[in-house]
Amino acid sequence: LSAIVDAASAARERDHQTRAEQARYTEKRMLEDWRRIYESMDTDHDGVVSFLEFKRGFEQEESIRHYLEGLDITNNDLDSIFDLLDTDGSGDLCFDELVNTMLKAQTQNKRIYMMT
Repeated sequence: LSAIVDAASAARERDHQTRAEQARYTEKRMLEDWRRIYESMDTDHDGVVSFLEFKRGFEQEESIRHYLEGLDITNNDLDSIFDLLDTDGSGDLCFDELVNTMLKAQTQNKRIYMMT
């Protein structure tokens, strides 16, 4: 009986490790995707995304548009969303403001989905 319990415990531990590795890989891939998106939105290459660049990104970058539309965010909501993302009030989005917030939203959304 103890051998069965030990084997089940070891299998459960391997499963936890595998899921943790998959989660790290997924988060890394999402970060790379958002980095690419951020760089494509920063059309003047000054290291920040202005509202105009953000709006153009929504209009021209299909992955951004699909993600935001999946959150019921439309072109009409971009002003408000930009203001929410612009946590330092600079009028521009630095990489951390945009990407970390979006990553948090994506991972939080998956956690909520898993709990329901």
